[in-house]
Amino acid sequence: METEYGHLPSVITKALSNVNDHGLQVFSAKNPAGPWTHKNMGGRIYDLGILFDDDDKIYAVHGYDEVHLIQLKPDFSGYVEGSEKVIIPKGNAMGEGHHFYKIDGKYYIISADYAPVGRMQCARADKLEGPYETVVISNRETMGTQRGWWTKG
Repeated sequence: METEYGHLPSVITKALSNVNDHGLQVFSAKNPAGPWTHKNMGGRIYDLGILFDDDDKIYAVHGYDEVHLIQLKPDFSGYVEGSEKVIIPKGNAMGEGHHFYKIDGKYYIISADYAPVGRMQCARADKLEGPYETVVISNRETMGTQRGWWTKG
C-alpha cells in the first residue's frame, strides 16, 4: 500500500498478542473495522516487539533478560525454521516488553525492567544480530508514587 510515508506492507491490518503458554495470537483483517480472523502461531514468545525490516523480512525480539530474535513467515503462518537465536545474552540488564526499531541504519531495542524500580534499557547495534551495546536511559522511575509499581493498595 502506498502512503505519504512510502510503501506499507499489507500486514498493517494485523494485531499480534502473546498469551502465556498459548502461543503468539495473530488477528487479521482487510479493513481495521473488520471482520477479523484469528490464528495461533504457537511458540513461547514472551513480550515481543516486531520489526518490518528494509528487506521486507519480519522479525520479533522477545524474552526477559535474555533477548531472542526470530524471523516470522511473511504470511504470519509461523516462524522461519532455524531462525531463532539469542542476540543479547543474560546479564546485560535487558527487561521485557521490547520495542524494536531501525533508525538511520542502526537497530534499537528498548525494554523495561521492574527490578530495580522502573529502569528502561536501550540496546543498539549496527547489524540485526548484533553485537548490541546496552545503556540505561531511565532509572528509578516511580510512576508518580513513592515506590513505583510496588505500592500497596
